[in-house]
Parts: sequence; structure tokens; C-alpha cells
Amino acid sequence: MKIFLVQDGEPEGPFTEEEIRAQLKSGELDAGTFATVEGMAEWKPVTEVLPLAEPPPSMATTAAEPLEPVVEPEADELNDDPDVRRYEPEHEERLRTYGWLAVGGLYLLAFFWPTQLAGGWGVVNLKFGAATEFLPGTIIPLMLWPAIAGLAVGAVGFLLNGRWRGVAGLFLCVIPLVLMLVLGGDGFVKIMDAMQQMSGAGSPGEAAKKSASGLIGGFFGIGAAFLLAWVVLAGILSTIYFAMLCIPHGVRHLRPNNSKAAYFGIVAGVILILIQLVGLIMTLLSLFGGILVGLMMIAGMGLQIASVIVAFANTPSRLPKPAAKRALWGMGLAGGGLAFMLLALLVGGILDGGVQATLSMYLFKLGLWYTAAALVFPLAMLDLWLGNAADTPQNN
Repeated sequence: MKIFLVQDGEPEGPFTEEEIRAQLKSGELDAGTFATVEGMAEWKPVTEVLPLAEPPPSMATTAAEPLEPVVEPEADELNDDPDVRRYEPEHEERLRTYGWLAVGGLYLLAFFWPTQLAGGWGVVNLKFGAATEFLPGTIIPLMLWPAIAGLAVGAVGFLLNGRWRGVAGLFLCVIPLVLMLVLGGDGFVKIMDAMQQMSGAGSPGEAAKKSASGLIGGFFGIGAAFLLAWVVLAGILSTIYFAMLCIPHGVRHLRPNNSKAAYFGIVAGVILILIQLVGLIMTLLSLFGGILVGLMMIAGMGLQIASVIVAFANTPSRLPKPAAKRALWGMGLAGGGLAFMLLALLVGGILDGGVQATLSMYLFKLGLWYTAAALVFPLAMLDLWLGNAADTPQNN
């Protein structure tokens, strides 16, 4: 019997039965190849045209070894897993690294943001001469701190991961407190030295003349330290606020089934709602200072209130995929609210012009600095909470 085959879309042959059987047995010919014989009006698989005495090796193996059923996790089992992920470990690690790099960039933006000075526009953080005229030299590390912190935060985010990065972030949060104590201590030492000079040998006029600059510098140093203490206190409160606002959303987006983060978001949300309502009332009063600024501040507070409401609605029983999406919405609303509030500091003064414009540039610069400093702690806590992304099994 002469057999014709379809090879590469073209008919080939004729072949004998022995040739076809040999090709099928060796695997050279696929069992699904279309074939026909003389007198047949249609093309059929070769196994139908020429029934095999024995199946080809691939078919024999399949028949001899029954396939094991693929066991997939049941929906309930997946939904109850506290470590279920939103992303692959490598993707998650990149996202967390991008967060650190973004905060480092925000620090650098705060450092280089220009302000109006006596000789024109410039970076006030680099005006060491004017600062050290009355303040101790220890003010210089504080002036450089946003640039140092920006580079340090970026390096920590890029070079470290997991809990090591979280510990390094906590260390970066403590350094401004140390600088503030050093600045105040330096001022106190200068005052004590000046008082000793006044009570020492020589005429009172000479002693007063020698110690005048020391007294002035010392009092300015202590005054700057007290001012920094208030700044640091406000920074601590801002850090706590953003930690309560951002950490639950961040953890739920990366680990949607983490019930601890869900309950933390609910408890923190109660505190945040009270704070935000007070802030909203105070923001309403800002309408008297400018309609546009007031509306932008109200919009910012409204978006952050909406972020807290999303955290309330993102209950522990919610399925992983919608829980992760809601958490992402919550982070977006929190970030959008913050952007509105920062821009309100800038826009109002620029529209007013004059001294208000100059002041608004300083306020916006300070707002960027505060925001960057307040976001380091939530990032560090997120790393401490979740650890290294590669250490958690992939089960999404």
C-alpha cells in the first residue's frame, strides 16, 4: 500500500508501510501527521490511515505512566495564608528599594531648593559664613544634614535589604536628635566660658569685651537648640502620623492577608480621624487667609481622610487581590493629600508676591524636609515588619 504524507504543507511520497512504521517508531514522524492512500478522497492522521501495531515511544510512555494530577491550592487555603504575596520576590524588593530612593531624592530636593537671600537666590544650606557669625560651628552639620541624609537614605535603600535596611533607617532617624543636643551643648559651653572670662583677671571692660562674642554665640546656640527641639518634636509627631497612615497600606499591598496590618490600620485610623478632623477645622480657618490656599489644604486633608476610610474598609476578611488593590488606593490617596498640602504652602505665597513669596519658598523647603524625614521611619518599619522579600515563599 502506497502512503502519501503532508510535510511542510506539501504532499510527499509515496511511502511503504514499513517506512512509515519505522519513522513512527523512531519518533521521526509525528502520529498526528496527515496522510492518505491511493483511492482515499480525504486526508486523515497517519495513525488512522495506518493503524499501528504498537504505539510510538512517546505514546507508549504516556500510556504506561499515568499522569499525576496537578494539585493546586484551594481558594480557601490561599486566602488564609498570611504570607500570600502581591508580587514576585524580586519585583517586591525593587519596589521597596524605589521607595527608599524616592525619599532620598526628596531629601536632596529639600537641600537644593532655592530661596531668596540678601544677594539674590541661592541655597541657604550652603551659607556657612552667615550662619556661623553668631551660631556655633556645630550648626554646619545640621545645615548639610538634608544632603547627607539624602545620599545616606539612597545608599541604604540600594545596598541593603530586609531588616538590616530597617535598622539602618532607624539609625538615620536618631542622628538629627544627636546633632540638636550637640548644638545646644556647644552653646552652653560657650556661655560658661564667657562668664568665667568676665570673672577672671583683668579689668571688667576688657573681660566684657573679650567675652561679648562668646556670650552672644552661646545664647544664639542655646536658642537655636531650643528652636531645633521644637522642630524635632514636630518632626517626631509627623513621623508618627505618617507611620500610622502609610504602614498598614504598605504591608497590606505586599502581604494582602496580613491580619495584624489590617487591625493596626483600624486602630491607627481611629486616632488619625481625630487628628484629621482637628486639622480640617484649622484648615477651614485658613480660608480667611486665602481662598486658594484654604481649598488646597482642605483637599489635601480630605484625601488623607479618604485614605483612612479605605484602611477601615480593607478588613482582614477581604480576599487578597481586592485587599492589595484597596491598599494601593489608600497609599495613593495619602500621597495625593500630602502633595496638595505641600503645594498650598508654595502657591499662596507666590500669588501674593513680595515677602509672602519669599516666606512660602522657605515653608515649602521646610515642608519637603519634614516629609522626607517623616517617611524614613515608615520605610524602616516596613522592612522590619516584612524582612527580606526572598525569605518568604512565593505563593501568590
